[in-house]
Amino acid sequence: MNSQVFFGKHLRVDSVANPQNHDRKRTVFIGSLAFDAQEEELWSYFESCGEIENVRIVRDSKTNVGKGFAYVQFKERVSVELALKLNDTKLGTRKIRVMRCEKGNHVNSKSKIGKAKFGKELMEGVRVNSKYKHKKDNYYLSLAK
Repeated sequence: MNSQVFFGKHLRVDSVANPQNHDRKRTVFIGSLAFDAQEEELWSYFESCGEIENVRIVRDSKTNVGKGFAYVQFKERVSVELALKLNDTKLGTRKIRVMRCEKGNHVNSKSKIGKAKFGKELMEGVRVNSKYKHKKDNYYLSLAK
């Protein structure tokens, strides 16, 4: 029943006992997504690229608010090429980034290097790369755009 439409919404059915591996070669990363975006919007937006296997918007576990990025997995690899052509197009009120799915995509590879201290001085909502470099009292963080 995975990907079937039920009451106007696509179902996502996962097996707890035998989780399915996600194929990065058939998946695109969607960045700069509105925090209130819904999965159905992405199903509609990318359906012209090919048959979609699943859509996943990454959400905060406590508030269920989107974190601004998602993944769309297609049934065929050729659909990824078509989806990449939708990079820098508008979905709702925002221009989205569409990139090949690679490990660690949620942090932009061309990120700015920022300087911050830990604690309250670190800006809220900034995604931080997991690599820190210590220099005296400051930590240099790789900040997403």
